[in-house]
Amino acid sequence: MRYFDNRHLQAERDCGPFELWLRRVYSGIFYHRLYRKRHPEHPHYMPKAITAISSYLANKQHPVVFEWGSGISTIWYAQRVKTLVSIEHHEGWFFKVTDWLQEKNLANVDLHYLPPDEAGEFQKYTQSILQYADNFFDLVAIDGRNRVECARQAASKVKIGGYLILDDSHRPRYQETFSILENYQNQRYDFGLLQTTIFKRVK
Repeated sequence: MRYFDNRHLQAERDCGPFELWLRRVYSGIFYHRLYRKRHPEHPHYMPKAITAISSYLANKQHPVVFEWGSGISTIWYAQRVKTLVSIEHHEGWFFKVTDWLQEKNLANVDLHYLPPDEAGEFQKYTQSILQYADNFFDLVAIDGRNRVECARQAASKVKIGGYLILDDSHRPRYQETFSILENYQNQRYDFGLLQTTIFKRVK
């Protein structure tokens, strides 16, 4: 894992230097060196969040999922849902994930390559979900670019009782998401320095 400098990390985790050190050691040893090696096929979410998402999808009939940010998660979701729409901004990752899907014979993924425009803006990327009706998706996962704006666009697209996943939700630049999703309950799952939040739409 590529770490930021300590001052940046302390701001993200709102903790002192000793707690920061403990969190860094804990996530480095138990998540990156142990959990990821034992579960390389899992999305880069926190373990308890993955358990909750797995249980939710297992109890849904023909779930339909949308994700920003393709990768290992794309394969993981594709093996558990009826249909997955995946949006990727990075050309290299787009072709890598395309190859993985072909190798695993997974034909239920609608993978789109939507890079930023010439001005570096991600409008097409963030607004890609708007072509779908409100209350359309059982789950929306946000683990790519412009995460706050993605959450804003996705807020009405999740079914009542459905989930929205925000990875790295502890980061200050993503805190506006909690205000945008005020009609959702949320559960934060921490693991050392890391955090994934599951939002459940309740109305």
